[in-house]
Amino acid sequence: MLTALRRLVTHGPSLAVAAVFFVNAAIFASWLPRIPEIKETLGLTEGTLGLALLGMPVGLLIAMSIAGWAIVRFGGIAVMAATMVVYAISIVLPPLMPSALWLALSLVLVGFGNATMDVAMNAEAAVIETRRGKAIMGACHGTWSLGAMTGAAVGGLAAQLGIAPVVHLVLVAAVFAVLGVLALKRLSREPVDPAPPGPAFALPPKRLLGLGLVGFAALLAEGAMADWSAVFLRTTLGAEPWLAGGGFAAFALAMAIGRFQGDVLIERFGNGRVLATGGVVAAAGMIVGPASGEPLVAVGGFVLVGFGIAAVVPVLFRAAAATPGIASGTAIAAVATTGYLGFLAGPPTIGLLAERIGLDAALMSLGGILLLMAAVAVPALEAHRRG
Repeated sequence: MLTALRRLVTHGPSLAVAAVFFVNAAIFASWLPRIPEIKETLGLTEGTLGLALLGMPVGLLIAMSIAGWAIVRFGGIAVMAATMVVYAISIVLPPLMPSALWLALSLVLVGFGNATMDVAMNAEAAVIETRRGKAIMGACHGTWSLGAMTGAAVGGLAAQLGIAPVVHLVLVAAVFAVLGVLALKRLSREPVDPAPPGPAFALPPKRLLGLGLVGFAALLAEGAMADWSAVFLRTTLGAEPWLAGGGFAAFALAMAIGRFQGDVLIERFGNGRVLATGGVVAAAGMIVGPASGEPLVAVGGFVLVGFGIAAVVPVLFRAAAATPGIASGTAIAAVATTGYLGFLAGPPTIGLLAERIGLDAALMSLGGILLLMAAVAVPALEAHRRG
């Protein structure tokens, strides 16, 4: 962990791109603890809320269709700068919406800004990593998880103190947008490498499809934690607002630790073994936590999920960025497109299942998908290496 942090803080561009990861996550996670309030204000059922939450992954998929092209055309730094503005403004909209439909539409904009910025910052991290000859992708994603933990913790505290969601989110948008701008100014000194030959946008080719399917399972679980952990802890288990927000914060902290340690573990055990073992750990947490019926035990289960899936996205994005013949931004977008289908399927599926079998059982059902992820991780990585 100390080695990963040292690689960031001793190199200006690496630290700057990590700061962008932090900002992206902090803005996203800040609104998650306010979901139970918005649900109650609008009088939504779990199923209706699940359909409304579908707006964000729809925005994500729209972004995936143009992100690779935009990065090739304008450069990752310009794309990050433009979408950060859209993203910061959009995060204020959800608590202002008068109905589930308008909530869904506002989340389309949130998802679009988040995902376009996400692909651009991952592509930039891959460029810096290649140029330096030192792995920083895991540390950057660890910084993302620290940002998610910070945003969720601040959101939970704001909810506990009774601060109105719109006031809280306006402050969040302003503070983190300023931090993001400062980071981008430092990052802009790093020249952008010309894109290698390849299409500006591509659906996942065969060699990337397996990586995308592994990402699907991991992002399905991550999306469930983001969209439903606070609702589950607050409405199903009766936890206090601070603890409801703290569930995702604990999950994000576990992901941060796992990602900072990820490069060391991968060097020792290999990508496949780390992902396969992580899938089993995450499955155990997803089953045991909700099954317990106790808020603190449930949070402990969410911590295991965070540890288990921590290394997945850094490993997949690093592998995608190194795919010959496709620009790094385009390859990352192609893998992320398949992975983010997990976000697309997750919110409505969990919501509709919750109305039939309960939210605890709906979350537990994801344990089986994580076990499948553990089973296919090694074959998917081997297929990608063979081309």
